[in-house]
Amino acid sequence: MRTRLCRHLAPPLVMVLLLATALTCSSCGGEQPFASATVKKLNQLVDAIMKQANIPGVVVGVWVPGEGAWVEAKGKADVETGEEMGTDYKFRIGSITKTFTATVVLQLVDEGRIGLDDPVSKYLEGIRRGEDMTVRQLLNHTSGMYSHDEGENEAVFNAAIVAEPGRDWDPEEFMDMGPRSNDPFFEPGTEWRYSNGAYMALGLIVEKVTGDTLEEQIEEKIIDPLGLENTSLPDTAEITPPFAHGYTTWTGAWEEKNRDRLIDWTELGPGWAWAAGGMVSDMEDMKTWAKALATGELLSEKTQEERLEWIDVPGGETLGAKYGLGIYYLGGLIGHDGDPLAYNCATYYYPEQDATIVVMYNKGMNEVDGQYFSADMPTVMGIATLTMPDENWPWMGLTSNP
Repeated sequence: MRTRLCRHLAPPLVMVLLLATALTCSSCGGEQPFASATVKKLNQLVDAIMKQANIPGVVVGVWVPGEGAWVEAKGKADVETGEEMGTDYKFRIGSITKTFTATVVLQLVDEGRIGLDDPVSKYLEGIRRGEDMTVRQLLNHTSGMYSHDEGENEAVFNAAIVAEPGRDWDPEEFMDMGPRSNDPFFEPGTEWRYSNGAYMALGLIVEKVTGDTLEEQIEEKIIDPLGLENTSLPDTAEITPPFAHGYTTWTGAWEEKNRDRLIDWTELGPGWAWAAGGMVSDMEDMKTWAKALATGELLSEKTQEERLEWIDVPGGETLGAKYGLGIYYLGGLIGHDGDPLAYNCATYYYPEQDATIVVMYNKGMNEVDGQYFSADMPTVMGIATLTMPDENWPWMGLTSNP
């Protein structure tokens, strides 16, 4: 079982939607709708994955300038009441939060207040091998920092979440559970391992350097300048309406008998994911953020170049998967995705076509469902070099020209 807030790769739905638009759209313009044949195919694709994975509701947007746009809400925002999903509904965005945390760190680099190659020990006390880890390594997941939700800690952390979902964790608890009590998983800088704990550490570094909360820094440096009115790093378990309820089959272990049982895990304590995955947003804000993130709108040119220095993601070769400083590269797409237990979201920008895609659905994916999107999972995208899916995928036959 894994409690990571983000799989290593984007949902196949993201890839397939871009494939469908790339292969079938011909003469649409700007924000005009795609051609009817394309819209039909896109609907089929979304319906297929919703059925396969028992997803209650989805919000999706695809924008390809010069070709067309498609925005759609499907299914239920609340299974119990039957409330329909809306395109303006908020979701927990999980590890897309890492892009915000990383951007604030990089802005502080631009201000000369943090050095990318500074040792972690300069900012945080008691971290084992902290003098050998750098801020850059925290950002690109090569520090090896022991995380509060992995290794021997995993079962303990999972049990704590199940026993007290509303608990408001203190980030210092994560440091004590992880890198202050355990040596790194490997020699810092020698391997790649996705780490929520590293981003908890980055959040604490931001707070120590600025004297502000991470929430205040994200609001001042990103949310306000970009006008992201429905985006926040909340300090309570509540989400302001309208929002999608989030569902999971998870009860502390991925058990086969639970796969068809949807459990409402909307109100988790605000601190359990924090700098690694605690933010809330909606589709329109994610559309704005996707391009700003990928193009470095809020960073200096030099720092954006540093951000986009890619490291290969082990096991991600078929997708062309690489990781920068708080950002993924997937066969030409640039962005991030997140899976905060009860939701699954992705926001990606494709520079070559100035295209943006946002997918948000209100069910967390698990290994029993086969929905941890790993590199050996058959995936397609027509504007990148990726492995084609096998005949068992529900969207086979939908991704080629009529």
